[in-house]
Amino acid sequence: MEPRRALGAVAFLLGCLTASAAHAGFHFVQISEVVAGTNGNPAIQFIELTMLVNEENCQQSGEADPTGPFGCVDGSGFPEFSAARLFLFDASGTPIGDPDRGFGFPHNTPIGGAGRSILVGTQAFADLPTPPTPEPDFIMPLMVAANAGKVCYKSDISAPEIVTECLSYGAFPPDETEGFGSPAPALPITGTVSLRRVSSTANNATDFVLSTPAPCANTGAGQCDTDVGVIQSGLIGPVPVGNRLAYVLTVTNNGSAPAAKVTLDDTLPIGSNFVFAAPETCVFQPPGAVSCALGDLQAGQSRTVVLVLTPTLAVTLTNTVTVSSLGPDSNPANNTATQETAASCVGAGNHTLSGRIKAEKKGLARVTVTLKGAGGCLATAITDRRGNYAFLGVADGNYTVEPQRERSCGFKPRRRAVPIQGAGGRALFRARCR
Repeated sequence: MEPRRALGAVAFLLGCLTASAAHAGFHFVQISEVVAGTNGNPAIQFIELTMLVNEENCQQSGEADPTGPFGCVDGSGFPEFSAARLFLFDASGTPIGDPDRGFGFPHNTPIGGAGRSILVGTQAFADLPTPPTPEPDFIMPLMVAANAGKVCYKSDISAPEIVTECLSYGAFPPDETEGFGSPAPALPITGTVSLRRVSSTANNATDFVLSTPAPCANTGAGQCDTDVGVIQSGLIGPVPVGNRLAYVLTVTNNGSAPAAKVTLDDTLPIGSNFVFAAPETCVFQPPGAVSCALGDLQAGQSRTVVLVLTPTLAVTLTNTVTVSSLGPDSNPANNTATQETAASCVGAGNHTLSGRIKAEKKGLARVTVTLKGAGGCLATAITDRRGNYAFLGVADGNYTVEPQRERSCGFKPRRRAVPIQGAGGRALFRARCR
C-alpha cells in the first residue's frame, strides 16, 4: 500500500456542519496546513488540503482543458469539472490576487482517496530539494499573508454564499471568519513554522496550532507515512467463569506523520459478557463488539483502551482487535491483534472431579494436577499430604486430568480422560519416583 501522510485532522462531513447556511459540502475537502514563509523568506509558501472521502481528486477548474491529465468524467461519461478555488486575504480582509476568481486548479490530482493530500505551493517551495520536500501538485503565486490573513477553499464560485472551508489567523477581523470561530494564532515567516490542523470543531482558534511544517503531496512520500498499530495484553488464564477479565489495548502511530480519525474496533470473545470499556469514546455495540473513537495521533503518539468482560463459558476466549485511520496505512500487518485466554474449568458447574496420586503405599503430596476441558478451559490443583486433589464446581463435559512431572516422578497412566455428565468423576494415578 502506498505510504502517505494522514494529517492531524478528525474528518467531518462539511455538509453536516451547517450551523450556518454558508457552509456546504459539494467538496469534502479540508485545509490541513499552511505556511506563509520560512526563515524570513516570504516566497516559500504552501497550502495543503486533505480529501475527506474518496474521489475528491477532481479539482480541475471549469475553463481548463478537459483532455488534460487525470481527467474525471461524470456518470454519463462527460468531462467533470470543479468550480473549486482558493481565495486568500491579508490582515485587513482585502483579497490577494483576483477577488472574483482566486486561484483555480489547472488539472485534477492523480489519486482520489480519503486522507489523500492536495499540495499547492509557490515556485520557491517547489525549488526546494526533493526529498525531503515533496513536489507540489499545483504551483501558485505568492498569496499567503504573513502573520495575519485568511485562506478559503470554496467549492463553487458560482454561488458566492457557499464557503466550504476557511482558515483565519492572527489579528484578522473576528467578524469576517465566515463562521469558523475565532482566528488561529498568528503565522510568522521567521523560523520554520506552519499552522497545522489538529481537530475539526469549526473554530480556527482551537482547530489549528503552530507546528513544524510536514507537507505531503497527492502521491505521498516516505516522510508522509502513517502506520497505526495495536498490541493487546491481558491475563493468559485460567480465569474463573463469572470473574472479570481485563484487556489493555495500546494503539500507536508508528509512522512519521499524524494519523487522523483513529478508530479501534474489538470483536468480543464468544463465551463472554461485556462489562465496560474506557475511555468514554468507546461504545458497546450488541451483541458482541466495542468501537472506540480515538481522534488524531501524532507521529509516535499512543493511546490506551481498557476493555473488561466476564467469561460465561468454560472455554478459550479469543479477543480480536483492529485499528484504522483516515486513509491508507503503510503497514497494515500491525492493524490487528489477537489474544487467547483460557477460562477456568471450575466454577462453571456443580460437580466435583477428584482423585488421588499414590507412590508405593502412600499418597504423594504437593503434585500439581492440571484439568483441561474440551472447550479449552484450564484449572490446576495441588495434592494434599495424602495425595488427594479435587476440582470443585465442574460443569458437564469431557475433561483430561494430567499430573505434572516433578521431583523425578513419573505417573501411570500419564493422563486420564474423565467424562462428567450429571455427576462427579474420579481420576486415580500411581507415581514412580527415583
